[in-house]
Amino acid sequence: MRDAKQWGARMFTSRQIHHDGLGTLLEAISPDADCLICLDCDALDISQMPAVAYPTPGGLSFAQVTDLIAGVAAKARIAGFAMVEFVPKKDRDGTSAFTAARIAAHVIGHIARQI
Repeated sequence: MRDAKQWGARMFTSRQIHHDGLGTLLEAISPDADCLICLDCDALDISQMPAVAYPTPGGLSFAQVTDLIAGVAAKARIAGFAMVEFVPKKDRDGTSAFTAARIAAHVIGHIARQI
């Protein structure tokens, strides 16, 4: 984290997002920037994404993640997207795969509208 902060990255916790909303985070994005979204599935709440390496109570909701993606797309250009830490072996009923797929579809839709 120290190296990322020295590089100029700003960090936002799920607790901050729950408390303050997405506005502060979205304000940190420069208008018309090229953004790379790297989504660690561990950041989602365990109730919505249980099949991850380190399930997190108090994580982000599906709605918060998709609102964040929409907010980035409205302000900047999504130049790339990566989703990590989904663990299929832990996905007993397919809920996490479905959630991950819906998030990916959401991103693809916003990228398609940018073209």
